[in-house]
Amino acid sequence: MLSKPNSKLSKYFSKYGYKVMSFGLNAIETCPFADSCKQGCYATQGSYKWSPVKKKRDNNLRYSKLDDFITRMSYHLEQARPKRGNKELVIRIHDSGDFYNREYANKWIEIAEQNKDVHFYAYTKSVRYFKDNYDRLPDNLKIIFSFGGKDDHLIDINKHAHCHVFSDSELLKKSDYIDASNNDMVAAFSETKRIGIVYHGYNSKEWSTDQSFNSKKIVNY
Repeated sequence: MLSKPNSKLSKYFSKYGYKVMSFGLNAIETCPFADSCKQGCYATQGSYKWSPVKKKRDNNLRYSKLDDFITRMSYHLEQARPKRGNKELVIRIHDSGDFYNREYANKWIEIAEQNKDVHFYAYTKSVRYFKDNYDRLPDNLKIIFSFGGKDDHLIDINKHAHCHVFSDSELLKKSDYIDASNNDMVAAFSETKRIGIVYHGYNSKEWSTDQSFNSKKIVNY
């Protein structure tokens, strides 16, 4: 169920002594609260369109709905743990896809609680599944709310770790966000609540969420 990381994930994590792997589902169909982000979703492009990649994500979705998904995932985590050295295991939940219902979200919370030595993190637009228990999530599970979805109005930027997609790096820096475009360790481990990513897809290149900063409807000051 777990996949080897792409170059963005592997470069810095490996440099600092972490083994990183990811778990993915097919985008859009498992993203119930996607909104404007559909226009430029990177997980509908490139290698994500290849049949073997799609098949694996189809299988992951099927596994995730089983009653024994928590047990299955714990087994795969055991197999993925570094066998030598002092490396720690990091899991990027959903390099594509999202938490498609509350039951599934709760399964990942339970997986994190049962595997305290593994660090988990995820970007999500399913804000409503985590908002009420945000302060009670396991210490080894970092949830980052991502703007561009139907739950944007639920995000409190002063309380919640959150992410905006920017049209360029200069605007990202001027907006006082930390750039995680090339180094996802910022998202996984940094204490900052303000995470920025420069759009790197090739569909709808004008798409970004930086335009929403001054909108009271979206940003909760």
